[in-house]
Amino acid sequence: MKHPPYPGQKLELDDSFRLVELQGGQKEDEITVRLVNSRLGDSRIYEALSYVWGDASQPVSISVTAEVDSGYTPLSVTTNCHKALKRLRRVDGPRMLWIDSICINQNLVPERNHQIKLIPRIYDGASRVVAYLGEGADNSDTAMDWIREIDEPSDFGTEPESRDDKPRILRPDMDMIDALFARRWFSRVWVLQEVRLARAVIVVCGEREVSWDSFRAFQYWNHNARWVKKLPYVVQSSVFRISPWYRNSTRFLIPYPQRLLKKLKATRQCGATDPRDKLYAILPLVDWEERQFYENTDPSLGNGGQDKAAVDLKVNYTLTPMQVYTQLAISLINAIGLSVLREVVTTTTVPELPSWAPDWSANAAHPFHGQSRREARLHYISDYFKDTTWDENSLKEEVARAWHFSEYTTSSGGSSTQLHARAMLVGTIAKIGDMCDIYENYFPVQQWESLIENPKQLQGERGEILPADATFEEHRQWDANLLPPFVRALTGDRIIYVSAVERAYERIRDYNGENQDAESETLIRTMTDSSSDEESVEKPKMPLTDIFRNMGPSYEDQAELIFYNCHGRRFFVTDTGHIGLAPEISEVGDVVMALETDTVLFVARRTIEESMENTEDSGRIMRLIGEGFVQGLSAAEVWEEKTSLIPSGVIIR
Repeated sequence: MKHPPYPGQKLELDDSFRLVELQGGQKEDEITVRLVNSRLGDSRIYEALSYVWGDASQPVSISVTAEVDSGYTPLSVTTNCHKALKRLRRVDGPRMLWIDSICINQNLVPERNHQIKLIPRIYDGASRVVAYLGEGADNSDTAMDWIREIDEPSDFGTEPESRDDKPRILRPDMDMIDALFARRWFSRVWVLQEVRLARAVIVVCGEREVSWDSFRAFQYWNHNARWVKKLPYVVQSSVFRISPWYRNSTRFLIPYPQRLLKKLKATRQCGATDPRDKLYAILPLVDWEERQFYENTDPSLGNGGQDKAAVDLKVNYTLTPMQVYTQLAISLINAIGLSVLREVVTTTTVPELPSWAPDWSANAAHPFHGQSRREARLHYISDYFKDTTWDENSLKEEVARAWHFSEYTTSSGGSSTQLHARAMLVGTIAKIGDMCDIYENYFPVQQWESLIENPKQLQGERGEILPADATFEEHRQWDANLLPPFVRALTGDRIIYVSAVERAYERIRDYNGENQDAESETLIRTMTDSSSDEESVEKPKMPLTDIFRNMGPSYEDQAELIFYNCHGRRFFVTDTGHIGLAPEISEVGDVVMALETDTVLFVARRTIEESMENTEDSGRIMRLIGEGFVQGLSAAEVWEEKTSLIPSGVIIR
């Protein structure tokens, strides 16, 4: 069925955009709106709507006109958009709004490209942003009231004897708060700029309206109370502030390409209907943060004179997701280095995407170079400056010449891009265990252990007594050596509290029923769901994710690092005797390699192209599986120690 033409008047491709005048009406009246052409410099007052488009398979029709006296034309909107219009409509008069799905002709790509670029200024120009979460459900009223209560206590400033006369705000159950933050709005990538760039934000959920300032206050409160384990990124990031001390210190100036990569990584769990939006939605946000850091510098420059043109990326919906992600990867690699490959995930959803190009629309396992929450707090700033590959204005010469790209013809006759690099092959996977799935309560520790033939990898070692003037790091390393290499591998060798790792490891074995002693049997009995009191009913175990409770905050952080590193990964043993962790789709025969100029190891798979143009390339063509971890060995050590391994050229497709 052919849709009727878009009813809005044509926009000039400058600073013009449309607004929606939502006509007043009663609850059951049909939704009618008028489209109004406007310009960014106009004094017209409007609000901008932030919402989830929702399922487009069951659209609802509204009536639209672009002229005061013209007739109305039907326009299809999603059910969620229709609910938002119903909720925001006034009874006694019109309400001026900006709503992306209505104000932009989504079928006209040039207009779409142009309007996406204006969105930051549109939100900045709005009197406020209305964030519509949906209608009330799952006790959302109680949850919203509580969030407001944290920020604005209802009994603040009243005499103690009069407080009993005020209605009490009920403290919600965790399920109510979890259900509220599980709403899709909180995970949309577009809401990040919609909230960050707004002058003010009001959050609407059913009949409740709460200021975004209250959500910010809840974030601060929760940081100390640790009530909600992990709040959505849009809430966490809303407390972003740049201290003048940071802004005036050259140590904390961050190159634009690195800032973009950081934001891509931070928003990886955020959702978008179109994979291209995972980039396009954050570009204005990165630019905004860039201006906050460099208010007094040339806006075309990033840190240290690095020109933003190094990653000159523009909104262009005529490109396919594969083309967008490939261009993005090339720009980032050429600007930052091969460390970008650490973000590759194995379950890509983008057809024909090269294996070396990260798919930002797919969720990723935690990186091995990641940190526990405690460490992340300690190294919030310094983490930007690890693995420095920069001189003052560009990549170091020895880094920049370590790779190059070329075009090739695929077996299907299409064109694609391949990455040429130098690598040292550390070994081939000879044995591999099942994938660890924490959320399915499956952590096959015993099976992983059974793959090991070298008994030393299951035993700790005590080194020589340290001198009195030994550094903290030397003490930490000495303590870590008390743990077996196998156990250290589970943590990614990031150990602060040895005793916490030992206790965590034993709790996992207890949970699996692998420890046969009275103490572990008692612990296993405590790892059950106590919701059922009947003796005849077999009580299920608690979730595996809960077994580190009551260990204390610091010990919990250290223990959870095991989950952080192992979830979604498989334990392996190489033909050269190394042990480590690999991505979930790794298999026997895959190679572990160290790429020149990077500090981590990768797992790759040799491929045989049916139409090999150059037989000399046979055996060198690889498909990148993802980042790997080898206990006691890093890529930097492989290259720096000049081992007996011989570097060779590889082609990654």
